[in-house]
Amino acid sequence: MRRALVVLLVCVGCAPDTALTAFLCGAGDACPADQVCLAGRCRRGPAPHADGVICGGARCTTDEQCCVDGTNPPRCLAAANANCPGLVALCDGEEDCTGGDKCCADASLVTCSTDCTTVVCQTDDDCPAGRPNCCMADPAVSWGTCQLASC
Repeated sequence: MRRALVVLLVCVGCAPDTALTAFLCGAGDACPADQVCLAGRCRRGPAPHADGVICGGARCTTDEQCCVDGTNPPRCLAAANANCPGLVALCDGEEDCTGGDKCCADASLVTCSTDCTTVVCQTDDDCPAGRPNCCMADPAVSWGTCQLASC
């Protein structure tokens, strides 16, 4: 009982990091404070010049997600809540983001965020000064990541 109380007291002050998240949302569902519900996903807001996500041979619209897994070719999934067994991409460069956000990647999600370790890019212009080279390393996707070393 004491252990449970200590865990409860410790977690009362916990706040989850929602920077690299893309929660599902809908009518009556709330998104984190810095995100809005767009086409069934909590996102950091619509980009003014979003051109969609290049996904294999297609271009996913803002109400779709690009799904990249090891079994199927990259493809656009029409519904935001469709299950992708691999990497889900909601952006492929900073043009899909707003307010100075970068397109960021972690192990299973590519989405807009204010700060990230891995910046996703289409060209060198998408990359920060500390990692100025956009390297297209994975032939399964149509975007690269910003690197310090030349490609």
